[in-house]
Amino acid sequence: MDAELRDPAGATAERQSAQDLVELWLSLAEDRLREAADSPSDQARWREAIQAVTPPEESATEPSFVTFLSGARVLLHCLLDAERPGPPVGAIADRVRKLIKDGEYPAGAWLPVGRIAAESGCLTASVERVHLALRDLEAEGLVTFSPSSGRARVVGEARKPDRPAQIAGWLRVLIRAGVYPPYSELPTSQPLARGLVAKVQDVSAALHGLAAEEILNYRRGRRPLVKPWLPIDVAPPPEIADLAQEMRGLVTGEVDLSSANVRMTCHRARVWWHSRLTPAPDQLEDTFRTLVGAALDLFEFFLETRDSCQDADTVTLLRRTGVTALAKMPDDAQERVWRTACLAVAVLEVQVAATALARRREFIRRAWTATDATAGPALCPPDAPVNEIDGRGIS
Repeated sequence: MDAELRDPAGATAERQSAQDLVELWLSLAEDRLREAADSPSDQARWREAIQAVTPPEESATEPSFVTFLSGARVLLHCLLDAERPGPPVGAIADRVRKLIKDGEYPAGAWLPVGRIAAESGCLTASVERVHLALRDLEAEGLVTFSPSSGRARVVGEARKPDRPAQIAGWLRVLIRAGVYPPYSELPTSQPLARGLVAKVQDVSAALHGLAAEEILNYRRGRRPLVKPWLPIDVAPPPEIADLAQEMRGLVTGEVDLSSANVRMTCHRARVWWHSRLTPAPDQLEDTFRTLVGAALDLFEFFLETRDSCQDADTVTLLRRTGVTALAKMPDDAQERVWRTACLAVAVLEVQVAATALARRREFIRRAWTATDATAGPALCPPDAPVNEIDGRGIS
């Protein structure tokens, strides 16, 4: 504005040069407007951008040069975004609309913009297309936006799952599979809740439900006991070697089992469940496969040790981990996330047990060397490797 007051002729020349340059963009912008015929939100964006730089009629007041340049920048941004790879706004809206109707995004589910953009083949810089697609779906009554956060979610109330029933169902699977055979004890509510990534009150309600089914003897504050005679069919306790053999068939291709990647994978699985996020199916599958690979690697370590080095709780933990890895995944998307989180917690627990066992064996080895024992068999022979879990995702 100061430049226009000091040198009106120069400012006019600069404005004319800018207008001449923008004129070259307008024809391309008009083409983009016609191509956006299947997206009202995208069309409105193009109309607004074109109108902001279109010379006004003679009777209209001409906008300031600053306002014109601001509109030119917006138009250029739209044109550059349209040149990036990826489907148009209408195609993204069609895809999300189908996922909503197919139940992939159920009622009340939040719609992650970044994930939708990635799965649609858009660059991160092109998430604006997803926002426009969601605005189209909002006009159709399929999507609503939060007034406070601006996040989009599917219209309707989210279905609240019966968590005690889900937990009881999974405990029933573990009992059937022999993880907790007849007349064995389950952990108390708090450690059991940690292993099931659940609230203590939900676990307690599930235990009461199983007690009502005559599957458990349960009193608050005491370890639940599996009854010796059950109303359901149960398998004998599985052998650790058999579980490891079955898991080998699930681990295909290259799997990064470095300590850092295993920890990150376990953390990601738990965050998904705690935040009630629904990751892409292939991402969840890759995460689960990595966890199965980590579990298998830990199983191999335990299979290399002597049976006398393993207590009953460790064997039960290994059985729970193996059965969790091998059990059929549920159809519900959120239950699949929960099952993955349960496996992640089990892998972390087995890591702790394996590390403790390795340290105990090293202590025995050092004691053997220091005393130069000559009589009787050793719990761990002195020629055993010093650290048998290096490179197995254990720190």
